[in-house]
Amino acid sequence: MNLYTLIVAWLCGVVGFSAHATPLGRTVYGVFESVDGNPAICLPSDAKRSFSVGWAVISESYAQKGGFWGVALKLNASPLVLRSGECFVYGAVPEEYELEGLGLNERALKFEENRTYVFRITESSGTNDTYRVVFCAGENHGGGFKYFEYTHLPDGVTITPFCDAKKNRRTPE
Repeated sequence: MNLYTLIVAWLCGVVGFSAHATPLGRTVYGVFESVDGNPAICLPSDAKRSFSVGWAVISESYAQKGGFWGVALKLNASPLVLRSGECFVYGAVPEEYELEGLGLNERALKFEENRTYVFRITESSGTNDTYRVVFCAGENHGGGFKYFEYTHLPDGVTITPFCDAKKNRRTPE
């Protein structure tokens, strides 16, 4: 093994190690459900560990001044702990949480037909681990909206629901 190969191998090891030690945490796809007509993000039924929720946020995708809804754990409060298969539902503000204020480029969330949304929950323990789902809103023939999840296949392909394909013709970020 020459010196050049040894240096490249060493750099790959250092870069590989630092990529796993990033403060960004890890992001995992959650499971999307509709609970009483509201979007919900759920832990997969095979989740190996519980998840203590520090923040829950839904934001509109593709929009510069997009809709936003979020709750954050109050200071010194005990977090809601989700176990495999359990969900955090949009609109629910548990006693230990408070609504987040809107930023300069945000407006209050209002679901609209053929729009795409990202729902995230972030762990309260400081790891920044996150569960994420992407969904869009389609018209429900009885009034209101029906929500459709993006499907992520094991080979990396994302299946876009019809309600997003009509408007954006691309997959979410």
